[in-house]
Amino acid sequence: MKKLLSIFAACLSVVACEVYSNDDTGINRNDLMTYASYKFSNYVVAPVEIATSLLAFDSYLQLSESEKELDNRFYGKLEIVYDNIYRFQDTAKYNLLCTVDTKGTSLHDDGAVWIFAEAEIYGLNESYNYNYYGECYLPEYTQIAKTGENTWTMSYEDLFETEMKYLGDDNGRQMWEVRSTGMQKSTIGAWATFTTGDTPLTVKEMANTTDSRYNGNAYGGTYYVDIFNEDKKPLDYVQIKFNPGFKTKYITSR
Repeated sequence: MKKLLSIFAACLSVVACEVYSNDDTGINRNDLMTYASYKFSNYVVAPVEIATSLLAFDSYLQLSESEKELDNRFYGKLEIVYDNIYRFQDTAKYNLLCTVDTKGTSLHDDGAVWIFAEAEIYGLNESYNYNYYGECYLPEYTQIAKTGENTWTMSYEDLFETEMKYLGDDNGRQMWEVRSTGMQKSTIGAWATFTTGDTPLTVKEMANTTDSRYNGNAYGGTYYVDIFNEDKKPLDYVQIKFNPGFKTKYITSR
């Protein structure tokens, strides 16, 4: 995490000069790839995986007590923190730690909004698919809301907003359509934007949902990261291009 934050600081510190070169900044292609991969993991991959887990947890909450006792995923693995506030660990595909306030609603209720006190994923291994292996964290008070038919939006203030539309499943492999935008500012005025652009990304599980192992997803589409100075002058960019079955391509300004 510290390394990623230092990469972000270094990427954005270039705004101190109107004109800069690679020698001035020390930023290289790998730094940009790492930063973009981290943003994609936090604001596309993590929201989809957390939403998938929450929908399963929501279904669990609707069960009778006798039915809950037969559930191997959540029964005996959650704590009721307060009225309608739950802390649980989900290891069905990865290690998710989550504390969430359900407000006594179901995620399938129109207008439902759940709020996170914590949401962390450990061991998110996407290194075969793009340049990332590690952990993802969502800020406290991140929320997920039902915003349409089979559609949920996860967001936190101005940092990010990720809309996820569930498309159904193909032989047990869940499929999503994802639109995501976000922005991050540095303390020295530089800022970065990250987005799926005009065309949504597709996310499809690579393993049957009954498989207890986490085997990742197949992605389709492009993720864009752009870095600007305080005067909105472009400084650097990264495009991550996903084509299921083919190697992921990184197009960078360096």
